Amino acid sequence: MIILQALYHSGNIVMFTHKQRRALLILSIVMIIASLNVGMNYYDMMWWISWFKIVQENGISSLISIYALCSTPGCKVPYLPFAVLIFIAGYAFVTAVPYAIRYVVLKLILVMIPSIIIFHILKKYRGLDVAILWLLSLPFLQILIVLQFDVLIAMFIMLSTLYFLLNKSHYTAFFTALATLIKPVAAVTIPLHIFLMVIRKEYKQCFRYLALLALTLAVFILPFFIASPNKFIENTVLFHSSRAPQDLSLWAVITVFEESRIVEELNFIDNLWLVPFLACYSLLFMILYKTSRIQDAGSYVYQPALHSVVVFVLPLLFLIMFNKVGNFNYIIWIVPTSLLVLNPIYIKRFYMLMSLVVLLGSLPYAIMLILLPASAGAPVFIVEDLSYWDARALIMQSINYYFMYILSLLQAYITIPLTNFLTPAEMLRLLSYTFLEMSGLRKVLLIMIIIVSQTLLTITSLFYLTAMFSHRMKGVKILPKG
Repeated sequence: MIILQALYHSGNIVMFTHKQRRALLILSIVMIIASLNVGMNYYDMMWWISWFKIVQENGISSLISIYALCSTPGCKVPYLPFAVLIFIAGYAFVTAVPYAIRYVVLKLILVMIPSIIIFHILKKYRGLDVAILWLLSLPFLQILIVLQFDVLIAMFIMLSTLYFLLNKSHYTAFFTALATLIKPVAAVTIPLHIFLMVIRKEYKQCFRYLALLALTLAVFILPFFIASPNKFIENTVLFHSSRAPQDLSLWAVITVFEESRIVEELNFIDNLWLVPFLACYSLLFMILYKTSRIQDAGSYVYQPALHSVVVFVLPLLFLIMFNKVGNFNYIIWIVPTSLLVLNPIYIKRFYMLMSLVVLLGSLPYAIMLILLPASAGAPVFIVEDLSYWDARALIMQSINYYFMYILSLLQAYITIPLTNFLTPAEMLRLLSYTFLEMSGLRKVLLIMIIIVSQTLLTITSLFYLTAMFSHRMKGVKILPKG
């Protein structure tokens, strides 16, 4: 707590007036309710439900064999065990509620509960205004609309950062392990944790960190690995290493042009993305070394805010930038931690950058990729499966039909129609002409969106470098124990 008090010199951050704060809270509630009810990402959801059906049909004892029992094309499980356990437990709970609101309740479990925990932490350490910014952040609302595990990952990364600031490395290890057990992305922070403890000569803490990290990972992974080692590795490692570039990754420019022909190029580009990533990643070790080995009358200088950005934010940002899988949900990983450690002036800039990534990147990309083909009944190439899917069917399965039903009821009782289309299918016809007109330009526009997104991510990385070395981010000096 002393570290945090010293880090946030002036206490809670005030950005809004009382009236503005009240208006933003009301707006956040409205946006959250709307996002909860729009729909969800049916493509991912159908795979998750297949996990539940396996356990339902084969009994709870079949859970540890899920990687062997879940086989393509009807099922796949490219997640680590903690994600599987969370979803199966959550879906078992929501089966008790009416089907119409089942996915809404699931969103409350997988997205809203971790987001409320993030809100509480930000409110406690940064003040209500920063916590409100979290609720209104477009990356968060984006996840709430589509339903994914990424807010859970963001919460665990934030908790890891918090305990890092409190110098409680064992808790940092625990929450880093939990994040890794959902998606292995959080593992990129682990070598940096260890390196920082070693150069600070915190050997005892480093041992505790490694012991708890290994124990937590082993408890969740070993039962599933022992039950089906080959299938476990095939689903959690080989599947991802052999995936084609997709979404907002710069490598996905090739996929946009090649589509199904990308299979011929995979051997060349499979792990090429590691070259720029590892080059930037190695710079983080140099920054940690240079900023931690400063001698001052025999004491080490510890810079919590700067080091937390280097250890937690930048490695994940570099992974998002250079990875061949550029899922637009991933940007949420760094949002809560950034709101926790950045100075107020940088928080505002960061918020704007993240909003632009969604507004100029993920939103237009989703429209070009799925919505326009769906409007004309055309297929869409799903890179993850290297196959073509009915774009309209994906939209129909994802949207909340009751949303349109309410609109149709309202139209019956008002003079001016809300819309001339009463069903999602009819609404899509509105865009069919647009698709026919733009079909020749669609690939070009997708590539332009990818380039804009990567430009914004590059600006974000430069923004962090500026923020890190500002005098406002240097934190406090901690004398070594003893």
